[in-house]
Amino acid sequence: MILKLDSVPMVNDAISVREIDNEIIFIEESGKGIHTTTDTGLFIYKKIDGNRSLLDIIKSVCEEYDITEEIAKNDIFEFIDDLVNKEIITII
Repeated sequence: MILKLDSVPMVNDAISVREIDNEIIFIEESGKGIHTTTDTGLFIYKKIDGNRSLLDIIKSVCEEYDITEEIAKNDIFEFIDDLVNKEIITII
C-alpha cells in the first residue's frame, strides 16, 4: 500500500490492545499473533482514531519529540506500513 500524507489510519477492532509500562501489546482475535511496540509507537498509536491524517500524526510527533518533519515522516510511514501489513490498522 502506498501511504500519503492525507492517508487516515484506523484501528482494526478485531485486535485486542493492552498498554503495559509504556509499551503497547497487540493481540490478534485468534490469540495467535502478538506484537509489541515502544513508548513512541504507543504515542503514535494513540493518535490513530480514524479522523487524523498521517500529516496530523507527524506534526504531533514533531512537537512531542522535537524532531524534523522529514525524520518523523520516514519513521511513521515505516511504523504505519508495518501495522497495516500485520492487519492491526487499516487505511481509510
